[in-house]
Amino acid sequence: MQSIRLLSVRLQLLEEREEASMTQNKVSASTEDKEGDWFVSVLGAGGTVMLACSQVSWVSAERQGHFIRLHTITGKSYRLHGTLKNLMQRWAKYGLMQIHKSFLVFPSRIRKLRQKAEGSVVHLGSGTSAAVLPVSRRKLQEIKQQLKLREIKQQLKRRDNAFCSASL
Repeated sequence: MQSIRLLSVRLQLLEEREEASMTQNKVSASTEDKEGDWFVSVLGAGGTVMLACSQVSWVSAERQGHFIRLHTITGKSYRLHGTLKNLMQRWAKYGLMQIHKSFLVFPSRIRKLRQKAEGSVVHLGSGTSAAVLPVSRRKLQEIKQQLKLREIKQQLKRRDNAFCSASL
């Protein structure tokens, strides 16, 4: 009986410690640099990290509380106190879009869109930062339009580059 009580106290202490470390990671400030990139100051156990919007590949909502996780193009992730809605409001002008109730992505990070029997998914990044995320049916058309627009822009850029090199 005493060992059960001791385990219960240890478990409670571990939960309190984890809760304390989670609340240390929060978005403390956001600033814009000269090039127009948006930075988020992330406070954590290792100190303050300035994370650029351009380094983020996708964002996920966590189940417990108001926490989100920023996933970078280098494969690192940062857990923050906040909501997808708040981040979406701040970063929408940089192209961040919601693809599912639990996921935000930058369309430029999408490698391909696949439709499977159980639903649609997007493939992001490569190597350590690779991810496959679900797409809600409501967001599917918007994502297709974004990808089509990106493809058209790339074709125009290639055509302009070919024209410039041919005229030299």
